[in-house]
Amino acid sequence: MFSDYEAAKEYYHLFFSHIENAELLKLVFPEEEALAFIKEFEPENENQGASGIYEILKKKTEVSYLSPNEEFLGFDLIGVEYGGTSFHTFHCHDLSDELNRKFQIEVNEYGLIKEIDDPDSLY
Repeated sequence: MFSDYEAAKEYYHLFFSHIENAELLKLVFPEEEALAFIKEFEPENENQGASGIYEILKKKTEVSYLSPNEEFLGFDLIGVEYGGTSFHTFHCHDLSDELNRKFQIEVNEYGLIKEIDDPDSLY
């Protein structure tokens, strides 16, 4: 995960410029969830390190919108390991069938959730 577009672009040019038609995916957290994440995973003291996702969200808690050259692909559900060291998509635990069975949520052609009618029902 990169903190901004320029860092991702530089990494691409250094290591993957030989790949044609590469695409960059952007993760956008709703402001309310970003603030809740920051509160939950804030280091408790100066000896405890902060995760990269924590640091990025802390710097960028403003609401993010799609720019004209971006396309919305869908939603993902992520879980964060306690300590904030890493996060995982629902695909890491192969939950798509269970989400469909329990909440009638279907994934689209990108493996993402097209719509979530009642996000609070998933907690």
